[in-house]
Amino acid sequence: MTLRRFGNALRRMVMSALNHSRTPRWAAAWEVLSRETGAEIIPPTFLSGGRFRLPHNGFVAELTTWASGEGNGTRIESEVLNSSGFDFLVRPRGRFEGLRSLIGGQPFLSGDQVFDKAFDVTGSSEADLTRVMTQSQLREAVFQVGDCRIAFSEKPVHESFRLTRPAGSGIFLLVTETQDAINNVDRLRNLLNLHTRFLDILVDIGVAEPAG
Repeated sequence: MTLRRFGNALRRMVMSALNHSRTPRWAAAWEVLSRETGAEIIPPTFLSGGRFRLPHNGFVAELTTWASGEGNGTRIESEVLNSSGFDFLVRPRGRFEGLRSLIGGQPFLSGDQVFDKAFDVTGSSEADLTRVMTQSQLREAVFQVGDCRIAFSEKPVHESFRLTRPAGSGIFLLVTETQDAINNVDRLRNLLNLHTRFLDILVDIGVAEPAG
């Protein structure tokens, strides 16, 4: 690495750390939702952003939001024990390209023409996808959030430089995310409700339980 590249990398790292240390603009929305739900807010530090942790029926939905020169985003994830191996991806058509390769299976049609035209759904089990995506209230919740993706796939062996359980252990991640930093309370509430609704449905169809 040249001295100039090293200097640029160091500058980006310092700016990122400074951004993490400031009160983010979505902090007010987190405070409102924390009072509503009892969620724990882990404040940002000099080296890492804050986190919003919501317990839900034995699971934990962990929310993070970021806005930087590298891009913006809001992400909710939950660890799930899934011995069935079922995985899926829901995304707006034409968005989040390149993610389909992470999920097996063929495109799925729910029978709702408006929804099927707006969203691309793939998964490893048509029977399980049918039980999930033919629920009209769930499709309405996806529409209400809009530009987001929902993915259910095996957790990587290494993630964020942490050693996790080995591949094949049945530990999956349910991820609900957008490509913008949400600071509106209603939009954030809808995103959290969508994530927990998916968790409940996965439990109902017998493919998810708390990872412990």
